[in-house]
Amino acid sequence: MSQDFPFALYHAFSAGPFGGAAAGIIGDATELTTETMQRIAREIGAPATAFLQRVEENRVDVRFFSTQTELGMCGHGTVGLVTHLRESGRLSAGRCEVGVTLRTSGGDAIVGIREVGGQTLVMLTLTPARFEAAAPDRDALTKALGIAPSQIDDTLPVEKAVGDFVHLVVPMRSLAAIEAMSPDFDAIAGLSRANGAHTVTVFTREVCHEESTVHCRDFCPAVGTPESPGAGTTNGALTAYMVRHGLIDLIDGETTVVLSEQGYECGRPSQIRSEVVTVDGQIERLAVGGHARKSMIGTFSLSDGGL
Repeated sequence: MSQDFPFALYHAFSAGPFGGAAAGIIGDATELTTETMQRIAREIGAPATAFLQRVEENRVDVRFFSTQTELGMCGHGTVGLVTHLRESGRLSAGRCEVGVTLRTSGGDAIVGIREVGGQTLVMLTLTPARFEAAAPDRDALTKALGIAPSQIDDTLPVEKAVGDFVHLVVPMRSLAAIEAMSPDFDAIAGLSRANGAHTVTVFTREVCHEESTVHCRDFCPAVGTPESPGAGTTNGALTAYMVRHGLIDLIDGETTVVLSEQGYECGRPSQIRSEVVTVDGQIERLAVGGHARKSMIGTFSLSDGGL
């Protein structure tokens, strides 16, 4: 006897036909055990797989898994999942923004859904990251990233951004330096663990496209993905870092849009949108998101003896 589950694969933040970060979606997953969900996520092999538990009018219950562990929250998984639910008619559509409560193992979050240019735009409201001083071994850091020490921008600090994930944020002097990196993923995983971080995030304000604000790479081997081509929670933390250090032009009380380029170096170009409102230099609202592209619809089958 086998069990069949609705399956979809979406690419969140895609900036082209083969861009974006893959998110698997398993429907009707209420009866699956934690162990089985973890094994399915490993089998699918995407950076994140969403296991849908329940959908009500304005609430979605879901659990996210990487190939190695359960994730309390996942930005690109949220964008893929909510786009899928909107396109399949399980969440209401319309011109006005719709607010949905997303319930995950990490807690509740508010997701805004609106139509922009005929596409669904999904924006996840985040609690701004808090920051801690970081002092990674400079030699270990540069060797893990495959860069010369002079390529790190010493006018800005290396810091830990602590939120749903912990990111070691490393400012770089130039786009060329980021493009030329030769990362050692095993060494990055060890560096991440040694510094209490899930990912190592490098960025520069030199960009490929005029409309972009920042260019970044996010290395995540410690949680099962060597390099993320598009990460919502990472870019939320990066936006908070840039606000903290005066790297964004802000108007008090008004929404500022930050457009991030990611995934170019791993062949999956992505654009992640952050929206931030500050009052007296403090973040009052932070949301991150973007569009997602449907790649695959089908069935995931489990047969007796398989799990």
